[in-house]
Amino acid sequence: MAPVSSDSVPKFALIETMDGEDDGLVLLTVKCVFAPQQTRIVYVAFKANYDVHDAAENKVSMWDADHDDDADRAAYHAAIDELSQTHIFPLLSGVPRDTLLWPTGGIPTFTLSTVDGSVQLSPGMLESMKDIETQWLRSLPSIDTIISDNTPSAALYDINDVVAVDYLDGGSRVAILAVLRDQPRIPYVAFYIPTVQGCVDHGYDRLAEATLYEMAFLRTIRPHPHVISPPVGYISRVHDDKRVLCGYLLKYHPGGSLDQPERIDAPIATHIKWAYQVASGLHHLHHVAHTYHGDIKLNNVVLDENGDAVIIDLEQGRANEGNAAPELHAASLVSVGDDGRLCYYTARAEKDATSAKREDEDEDGANTPLASRDRPYDIWKDTPRAIEAAEVWAFATALGPLLANVDAASAVLARCRSEDPNSRPAFGELEGFFRDLYQGQALP
Repeated sequence: MAPVSSDSVPKFALIETMDGEDDGLVLLTVKCVFAPQQTRIVYVAFKANYDVHDAAENKVSMWDADHDDDADRAAYHAAIDELSQTHIFPLLSGVPRDTLLWPTGGIPTFTLSTVDGSVQLSPGMLESMKDIETQWLRSLPSIDTIISDNTPSAALYDINDVVAVDYLDGGSRVAILAVLRDQPRIPYVAFYIPTVQGCVDHGYDRLAEATLYEMAFLRTIRPHPHVISPPVGYISRVHDDKRVLCGYLLKYHPGGSLDQPERIDAPIATHIKWAYQVASGLHHLHHVAHTYHGDIKLNNVVLDENGDAVIIDLEQGRANEGNAAPELHAASLVSVGDDGRLCYYTARAEKDATSAKREDEDEDGANTPLASRDRPYDIWKDTPRAIEAAEVWAFATALGPLLANVDAASAVLARCRSEDPNSRPAFGELEGFFRDLYQGQALP
């Protein structure tokens, strides 16, 4: 990424709109475009202004973005667009260039408000957002967390050293493409804690906790070419005279994810290569790192600069419902029989025997929907074979569309999706199968 000139005049594009929990609170994510591939990210927050009836921001706050009525949703987005074009973008044009190009204190955040008939843009968050941010900062770990342990070392950067240049598709979490102030040509993936979104909606608390979990978890895994590497750097800031960890940097893989539509048009040999690489990475997680992934889907596999597959997103918080094995949906309990086979039984059977309510049951004893369960694979944490069997199902389901025309793989994929988890192959077998198949395809 080339350095951006402070003389450049930016253009602006609205890339995300978010409603907060407070009445009438809205957060906009805006991309500042100085030149092709030379961008910055800023946030603009505002809320309903009950003191000024005709305040510009009230034209947005009067609409409910979640309303079921299509006309209301259209009116809401039209009001957002009008406010952006009429007030927000022109006001951002008046912000000193260096404030946008090389901000201090993380991603620039501004508050929009109407005062004395004039629409103004002020630096900083709304007071309600500041309160939530302070609560999070008080809970963040000290930098001693990464200095005192025996895990691989990584650079420590102050938050003022890290500049957000673009928004990435991070799934449910907020992922930022970032550069370092003194290395503007090298992009990284940055995760911040807390996110500005988390200061708007308390529902982001779980996502911030997942980010903290991944930050610590990645330091414990031995490197593998097809699994995301440990952080290459950590982001810190000073709060209450203590330097705390508030984020981390990961290597950026520029090829995009496997769920992009054009992947289906890649050569069959390439599809087989990706299957081999994903199986290899998952075998490493299960049998070398002695853990699991937890959310296998094409969006969680990206391509590096050589077009090779790399598994990302190891926060292990929620499982993808569409790819999850039936026994995971059922929250079945498992034991290992005398013959070594996995034996599954229902949570209801256990409850009848113990009269105890399990964490993955609701008040009526029914299973909580998978999407609402935290770390659902942990019910089998003492039986890793059960976790692997379920992830083998997820692997075949996720990669199935890419392998639909690979006749040689149809039988093994069918085994992966066997209703009996004992009949599913392990990742070691899948790694070997797709490696041999790829090598055969790659021969001249």
